[in-house]
Amino acid sequence: MRAAAEVAAPRLRSLPVTTGVLGGGVAALLFWTLFFGGGSRDLSLAWLGTAVVLAATALLAAALLGVLPWPEPDRTGLAFLALAGLFVLWNGASISWSLDPDRSWAYTNRGLVYLAFACLGLFVGALVPRAPRTVATGLAVLLAGVVGWALLGKVVPSLFPDGGRLARLRSPIDYWNALALLADMAVALGLWLAARREHRHAVRIAGVVLLYAAVVSILLAYSRAGVLVAIAVGAAWLALQPEKLESLVACGLAAGAGGALAAWAVTRPGIAHDAQPYSTRVHDGAVFGAIFVVGAVIVAFAAAALLRADAESPLTPKQRGEYVRISLIGVAVLAVLLFAGSTIKAGGPGGWLQDRAHEFTSQANVSEGPQRVTSFSSNHRWAWWKESWSSFLDHPLDGTGAGSFVLVHRPRRSTSLDVTTEPHNVPLQFLGETGIVGFLLFVGAAVAAALGMRATLRRLEDDERPAALALALGVLAYALWAIVDFDWDFVAVTGPAFFLVGVVLAAGRPPRGADRRTLWAAGSVLVALAAALSLLSPWFSEKRLEASLVDVQRGNVSAALAAAHESHSYDPLALEPLLVWAGIEGSAGNLSGAKRLYDKAVRLKPKDAEAWYEYGVFELKVDCFPLRAYQYLNRSYTLDPFGPTSRPGGPLDEARRLVNKEAGKTGKVPCG
Repeated sequence: MRAAAEVAAPRLRSLPVTTGVLGGGVAALLFWTLFFGGGSRDLSLAWLGTAVVLAATALLAAALLGVLPWPEPDRTGLAFLALAGLFVLWNGASISWSLDPDRSWAYTNRGLVYLAFACLGLFVGALVPRAPRTVATGLAVLLAGVVGWALLGKVVPSLFPDGGRLARLRSPIDYWNALALLADMAVALGLWLAARREHRHAVRIAGVVLLYAAVVSILLAYSRAGVLVAIAVGAAWLALQPEKLESLVACGLAAGAGGALAAWAVTRPGIAHDAQPYSTRVHDGAVFGAIFVVGAVIVAFAAAALLRADAESPLTPKQRGEYVRISLIGVAVLAVLLFAGSTIKAGGPGGWLQDRAHEFTSQANVSEGPQRVTSFSSNHRWAWWKESWSSFLDHPLDGTGAGSFVLVHRPRRSTSLDVTTEPHNVPLQFLGETGIVGFLLFVGAAVAAALGMRATLRRLEDDERPAALALALGVLAYALWAIVDFDWDFVAVTGPAFFLVGVVLAAGRPPRGADRRTLWAAGSVLVALAAALSLLSPWFSEKRLEASLVDVQRGNVSAALAAAHESHSYDPLALEPLLVWAGIEGSAGNLSGAKRLYDKAVRLKPKDAEAWYEYGVFELKVDCFPLRAYQYLNRSYTLDPFGPTSRPGGPLDEARRLVNKEAGKTGKVPCG
């Protein structure tokens, strides 16, 4: 296989788009994704997603024109691409019946971008020499930058201004669990760097330091799933790799030093507590930074000393096996003792399990502080999962539309503190939102990806297989996280995960040449331009909406109306442009035009409490029709009992009072 790849390599080096340019371009896109992905906001995907789609299309067009060779994944890889593509198309089709068509459009856009990431991964895996090692090394550097920047925000608070509000580590991803997921990926790559004996000592030491930084990041993100997934990744690496002693030593050094630092850090108000003065954060951050550096130096020197000792007096295979057995027995005994201590305190294993089950299924809020790490509460997840399942039972075939869970959830929630847009379980979310059809497509794509990566690990040679395993374990970390969170909404984690799937599927299979297909190349460009328009239209809509609001503040009603109309034309599925446009028409005295737009809004999203609320307020305050206002506001309350209509003395109460006052009358009343 390597010989075939080397035959193809000279041809590739002669191309205008060299492997260096390909690797550099993809690295730049991954850097943009990881550091400037914009959290879960749909609009943050506009320009990044467009760049990724156009880059993938450029590679496809070059291959169709015969300029680049084609990646050649096996049948499972092709099945993954086909099923994932059909899943994205099903997301797009769900717009026609979705409770929230604008979000379904956004989810379709996300799917297109993630497919483009997979396409980039396929080309990198097929065309870049020694792709698994190259990608693993580059991604390790990028993830070291991510966790380094996150921790630097604790040392220099001005780099992490929002840390004064909430202390949980989350920059630059804007979400603590997404940061923990990337740290879990870094654990896999750190183990690969630290454990492989063919690596230089400096590389192995850097791997241990990366593990140390990842452990600290996970613990300061207060991520319970992050800890469990890191353990699962480490266990999988130990089970599948022969360098078990090296891996255990690296884990011991990193976990010991990182755990000790995190245990101290959570006692410092400027590191662990919310709403702390800036001066406190500066002082505690400086101390934390100094201790972190000292810890990194200690870990590095300990790793260097152990490597020197191993080089001078290498252990025999029997000794290595004995040390591994002792270490694993020690870990098992520690786990048993911890479990026994917990169960004794709870009155026995039965009582402990019963208490933990009750804690997991309760509706109690979990604190955002360090104590959450030891909590077993699902933090409302159990209720969200039941809501998603109930939604599936109501719409088993086609679901409620991609991305529509927020409108399913609001009528069912039992407290105003229960706020979410997704059920925090990606497979269950797609089951409820896209029905059994979408769910089977999604699960089929995941199974095909898993089988394809397993086949790759079997066919790769020994020097490439460990790097590919580290990449595959990064994908495993993403899959495990998908069971308890909503990582599909974060391009900073889902984009790299799809990219890694593409790399691993194509690795070890030589690319093939193809005949020139000019019409197909032109068609791919047209499809990419359509995708770019789909990605950018909501962004332009938002900008025109902002301009409309500015014009309203300046008193330029005609310009505000024009900008609101343009905003709606860019994104005809969005609710907010319609509501703003209707509000401006109403304030300008065009009541019939405002009513027409409000009618359009409630027809567009009849299950959205906001649309009915705004229509009701218009009927109450502007059109002075209290009976209609009461009907619309009551409808809003039904759709969201803890929304704006729940405020005592608010518009709903006022409309009810006027209706009771004007009992027997069904028309308008004087305003004011």
